[in-house]
Amino acid sequence: VPLANDSLAKVVNRANLVKIKKPYNAIDEEPIFSYVNILEEKAANKLNVERISPSHLKISGGIGQGDAVLVQQTYDSGWNVKQRGWKVAKDPLGFTLLVPKGAGSFEIDLIYRRPLAVWIGYLVTFGTVGWIVKRLLISRGDFLSNPR
Repeated sequence: VPLANDSLAKVVNRANLVKIKKPYNAIDEEPIFSYVNILEEKAANKLNVERISPSHLKISGGIGQGDAVLVQQTYDSGWNVKQRGWKVAKDPLGFTLLVPKGAGSFEIDLIYRRPLAVWIGYLVTFGTVGWIVKRLLISRGDFLSNPR
């Protein structure tokens, strides 16, 4: 969808955005067009976005009372704002919504770090592979010491 503001981060009215119901499929026009209208509503209020790395965005600009910053990046619990006073949430279409405590000018760093669940997954995987290797070595050792 061609937008008036093609920036990765956009100012949106939070109250209007959270009212949108999640589309049930790609042809559920009403919520999709409502979503696009909310993105276009404040298109003149452009934000500066600098991609430092794939896991680090620097966003600056100004927002009004009741506004939030929509980042067109799929929401994940690993995304965090380095500065205090910002909440990271999911919008109705699954993108990242940054909600400030108040209005005004801002400069923030949006940084992705692997959540604890990912690290636990790594630990479980490593432990499982270690257990399998140990079992294979034990069974191979038994075979070599007691050939049939």
